[in-house]
Amino acid sequence: MEVIRYHESWRASWDSFIMKSKNGMFQFLRSFLDYHGNKFSDHSLIFMEEDRVVACLAGHQVEDCYHSHKGLSYGGLVTNIENISQLQQLIGAMEGYLTAQGFKNYNLRVLPGFMHPINESLHYLLLENGAAMTNYRLTMLVNLHEEINYSSTINRKIKKYANSHSTVGLTKDLAAFYQQLADGLNNKYQVSPLHTLEELQLLQNLFPDHLECWEVIINGEFAAGCILFMDRNWVKLQYLFSAESNASTLLLHQLYSIKGRFQYFDLGSSNSLDQHKLNVGNHQFKHFVGGRPKLLYNLTKDL
Repeated sequence: MEVIRYHESWRASWDSFIMKSKNGMFQFLRSFLDYHGNKFSDHSLIFMEEDRVVACLAGHQVEDCYHSHKGLSYGGLVTNIENISQLQQLIGAMEGYLTAQGFKNYNLRVLPGFMHPINESLHYLLLENGAAMTNYRLTMLVNLHEEINYSSTINRKIKKYANSHSTVGLTKDLAAFYQQLADGLNNKYQVSPLHTLEELQLLQNLFPDHLECWEVIINGEFAAGCILFMDRNWVKLQYLFSAESNASTLLLHQLYSIKGRFQYFDLGSSNSLDQHKLNVGNHQFKHFVGGRPKLLYNLTKDL
């Protein structure tokens, strides 16, 4: 198996493979990776077998460590291979290339198992090959194909808002929406959004089918909003904020129904930015609105 460092001349082949792969997602497309500009030193890899692409790995270099792309929610090997022996060869080719290039270790923010069974096989084989779990964090996942069990308190809040003059819908005014987002995050957590307005506008233009902004209007006033990333069988809650107390519960309740064609609704991690401390209150809220815990982690190894 041959490993090639990505070059711009491979853009069409890369994107074509990502779209056809079994465990890829739109965030691995080159236009999504490129919106980060020069924040990362790209060192993405293409794996070839008999002149055809069999896997891709979006990554970059930090001194002598190889990272799956740190600007993405998820990372890891994207492939169509499901045979265990061939997956072992894929991992061996990756590690052989990284060693030959002088990397001392790697750090992969692996794709969750719920996205595709291939990911679970890759996780196991990487662990069997000496990788270790690091940067573990707890996300909350809603299975939209099963009955969603809310807490009694959440049920009361949903009924309260269902009887009010409220509407839930998409918004195209991203600038006004972003100002509400920035104010909400600053007031509640004293932090700014991870994305700038210009970045979100670019992503919305590039991926209109994968990024949406939703809001709740109650009595003519903005009450809550969120940004969603969507692909294949999952929806990822990127931001959730509210100006009206508890209006976010109504928003999520409506979105579960609206997005029922997807299977999984990822409410996101409740860990602090350094990933080592769980925000218990935030985690409990996600549990009350139907989320169930799913462990996520990075896989690292010294070469």
